[in-house]
Amino acid sequence: MIWAAFGYNGKTPIIWFPPKANAATYQDILEFVLDKYGDEIGGENFIFQHDNAAIHRAKTVKAWFQAVNIEVLTLISSKIFGEF
Repeated sequence: MIWAAFGYNGKTPIIWFPPKANAATYQDILEFVLDKYGDEIGGENFIFQHDNAAIHRAKTVKAWFQAVNIEVLTLISSKIFGEF
């Protein structure tokens, strides 16, 4: 599996991680990449967006975003509105 991020000022390198990644693995990637590239690619007060994958919704990941004061864009499930 791969992970990358982009913003209006640039992009991160592609990060390879295990196909059976868990919330801890995802959080490790976030800590490494966003600490190093977050402000550079998205500005000082960027808003992070990810999809509704289970590891993205984990309590530990949500708590980490709050602890480091990174705003996360809330996505509404397509199950509520149906397919477009």
